[in-house]
Formats: sequence, C-alpha cells, structure tokens
Amino acid sequence: SISGTLPSGLSSVTALQSITGFETSLSGTLPSELSSLTVVWTMSFNQTSLIGSIPSLYSTLIALTTLNLHHTSISGSIPSSMDALTALQWLNIHVSQLSGTLPSELSSLTALNQTLTLYDTSLSGTLPSELSSLTVLRAMSFNRTSLIGSIPSLYSKLVSLTTLNLHETSISGTLPSGLSSVTAPQAHCRASCRR
Repeated sequence: SISGTLPSGLSSVTALQSITGFETSLSGTLPSELSSLTVVWTMSFNQTSLIGSIPSLYSTLIALTTLNLHHTSISGSIPSSMDALTALQWLNIHVSQLSGTLPSELSSLTALNQTLTLYDTSLSGTLPSELSSLTVLRAMSFNRTSLIGSIPSLYSKLVSLTTLNLHETSISGTLPSGLSSVTAPQAHCRASCRR
C-alpha cells in the first residue's frame, strides 16, 4: 500500500490528467501546489488518512470532473471558490470532518450531473435555495449532518434528481411537488418530511 504524504512536486507534471490514491495509507494535507494541474480531470483520495482543509487555490482546476475525498479526515469548510470548477460532475466528500455551511456558490456547478454527496459530516445550516440550478444532478445526499430547516420549494426544478438523502438531519416539512422523479424509497427524510 502507498504511504507517506502527497508530494507537492506532482505540480510540475503539468500534463497529469488523473491522480488517485484509493484505499492507501496516504497522510498529511492536500498540497496547494497541485492547483497548477489545470488539465487534471480526476482527483480521488478516498479511504485515506488525509487531513486538513481543501485549498481554496484548487479553484484553478478548471478541467476537474471528479473530486472524491470521502472516508478521509478532511476538515474545514467547503471553499466558496469551488464555484469556478464548472466542469465538475461528481463531488463526493462524505464521511469526513467537513464543517460549516453549504455554500450557495455551489449553484455555479451546473455540469454536476452525477452526485453531490456530503453525508456523515458536520455540515450545518440550511439547504441553499440556489442549488435549484443543478438541474442535471441525479443524486444529492446530506444525511447524517446537522442541517436544519426545510427543502426549498425551488428544488422542484431539480428535474433529473432520482435520489435525495436527508435522513438523520433536522430537515422537515414537505417534498416539493415537482420532485416527481424522486420515488418514495429513494427520498429518505426524517418522519416529518413528507410529500
């Protein structure tokens, strides 16, 4: 198994298109120097011992389509500068130490057509109504977080959504009527979240 830290020297491999460290013993932080990899399209370090926050400089990774940092000890908040990652299709940072609120700037990620999974984190606050712009997104999972409030009625615009996981949160109220593509077994809310 690969161990040690992510070398900042990878930033000199400017033609690098994919960096993966799945189920390794990688530790340390995410080097901010990797922000120079402007053609990288996949960055996956799930099930590692990485710590620290997501560098705000990663907003320069404009070709990135997949960011997987789940099952790590990544902490801090989601940088609002991530709104620059307009090619992103998969954003998975679940089972981590993420905290703070969901930035409304994520609404700029309109290419996000697969998953937005941030469950089992310390995220708090409410669901931003601005995320209703993610009209091609298929799955949204915020279960086991400290989110509160209700599901914004504007989420009826999420016409591609087939999975919405909000169980073990304090989200309550009703599912917007427009979420017809989310079938009952896939719409997991607490008991007070109903159609």
